[in-house]
Amino acid sequence: MLRNNIILLIIENQLSNFMKNLTINFQRSYRKAGKTAGAPARVTFVYTVTGTADAVDNYRDLNSAYLREDDNGTPLFFTTRYAGERAALALNHSGTNYYVDNSEMDKQAALVAQYGGNLGQAIAMQIASQAAGIGQRTPQAQPQPSSQELGSI
Repeated sequence: MLRNNIILLIIENQLSNFMKNLTINFQRSYRKAGKTAGAPARVTFVYTVTGTADAVDNYRDLNSAYLREDDNGTPLFFTTRYAGERAALALNHSGTNYYVDNSEMDKQAALVAQYGGNLGQAIAMQIASQAAGIGQRTPQAQPQPSSQELGSI
């Protein structure tokens, strides 16, 4: 019960943060050649940026020199670090750029460290399975009541 309440709290906090900030949604990834000969290729992750019209316009203004858009005119966000299927963007303190808001992951890591031991491990496994989409509830077939009479014994 405690574990379920903790997980629900984490999910509610994530959803409220998505409402406040710009949101990025994973679209694709590609490998980019290293900067020098023989350097390893880097994976680049591409996200679409969504949010209120004002927030998206601000994102466009701040990134005008490097702004890329998809075929539908939606701005794109590029990073070499995977941020999940969906994440929040936040404006930095100087108001000059956006970054992936990892505060929810920081909270989750703190919960795991705070409880430690078996409970911390269980919380970490639950968080990881949710992030990976494992163990999502799916409708289960319910047994149908039998219409056959058992008769008298």
